[in-house]
Amino acid sequence: MKNKYFRRAHISEAKFKLILKLFCEEKTAVEIAELTSISRVTVNKYLGDIRNMIVQCDDELLKQDAESLFSETFSEKKQSFGKTETREPVKMVGIEAEGRKLRIRPIEQVPLNRMLRITEGKRVGKKEEELAQRFCGFVDLKERQFYQFRTISHRKNGKQIAKDTDRLWSIFRNQIHKSKGLASNTIYLHLKESELRCNYTKVQIYAMLLKVMSRRNVRVDRAA
Repeated sequence: MKNKYFRRAHISEAKFKLILKLFCEEKTAVEIAELTSISRVTVNKYLGDIRNMIVQCDDELLKQDAESLFSETFSEKKQSFGKTETREPVKMVGIEAEGRKLRIRPIEQVPLNRMLRITEGKRVGKKEEELAQRFCGFVDLKERQFYQFRTISHRKNGKQIAKDTDRLWSIFRNQIHKSKGLASNTIYLHLKESELRCNYTKVQIYAMLLKVMSRRNVRVDRAA
């Protein structure tokens, strides 16, 4: 079936655009399946593709506006999109503030006792001090715990950053609640999705993702 968003797709462009629109409106896989008359298994596979695309296009989506998003540099940099890649599972991330936007950055796992010292503003080693200066909080993906730095209030726009990080975490927790739990191997994908939802409106997200997926034309081999 002809579909400029997926090669070898078994659903129409209109159906995929509807799936994407409902995804941007924060509908669950069950709700999308009911509204589109597509099986939940197939919907989940497409939602997985969308979330993987969000992770792969992270820098472009969050650094540039929709006008300049699709430069030749972007095309060359993302040649591998759509190919299966083996990635080490992300166990911990730092939340970094860039202007009014938040970024989720994978980091090396920090032992709990040292992480607590960082968040409490206590003296730590040089490596941990660098993390404390760069980030405003940590998320332990295994334990699904968010640790916000107490010293964040001393930074420029600290109150707003704290408010934004709380909002990001609230969006993520809401996803867990709506999905009635998340598989451990999808937590990072959902956290990156929450980052996007925190930084952009639903309309902006739909426009950006639709154009990115049209540009990438991902190959897919599945039946609906």
